[in-house]
Amino acid sequence: MKKILFIVGFCIFICTNLFADNIDIHLQNYYKLQQSAVSLTTYCSNSKVYVCSGIIIKEDNNSTGILTAKHCIVPKIKKIVINDKYVSFKFKRAKDIDVAYIELNHSLLRYNPVKISNYNANKLDYVYFLGYPNKEMFEIGIILWNGIKEQTTVMNSIPGCSGSGVVNQKGELIGILWGSYNIDFFNKKTHIAGITPIELIKPFLIKLKIWNKLRFE
Repeated sequence: MKKILFIVGFCIFICTNLFADNIDIHLQNYYKLQQSAVSLTTYCSNSKVYVCSGIIIKEDNNSTGILTAKHCIVPKIKKIVINDKYVSFKFKRAKDIDVAYIELNHSLLRYNPVKISNYNANKLDYVYFLGYPNKEMFEIGIILWNGIKEQTTVMNSIPGCSGSGVVNQKGELIGILWGSYNIDFFNKKTHIAGITPIELIKPFLIKLKIWNKLRFE
């Protein structure tokens, strides 16, 4: 426990003291995410509604491909609203990770697919996401821990941010946000968010025959 608290404290120190030195990079990634991040609301046959986020990973004249969290795309889904518009869609849910892929049968104009990283972010790397819980929410964090099934970050996230694409400092997708929790650090709440890393998402996209259609650095 002491080790975890030390790591959290160190990450907070790094974030606080290096933020100003990287302000241009932070802004660049905000603008990049604005071109690929989307709001996503799903309506189910049992009248439940899920507010989430997503990120565009591929697009052509006839289709748009979006990644989000699997728990946002339930089997009894009836309608999807993306950026306040109803869309026609089909979807695939990954088996062992909290990731789903949505494909629309048309292009979303004015958007550019995010570039994809081949590798997970490293510990202490800056990462970013742009989500739409109710309104636009841009967050900057730092990789805290690399686990087998997830990466942990010091980064704020609230309900509705699930499914957001998380990018590295180069603006490349390194994972999909699935949720968050808080821990107490010296009587101050510290936000921790969990990411499904790109190296776990890659086999899912390969199976869907999508990986070789994506944008890379």
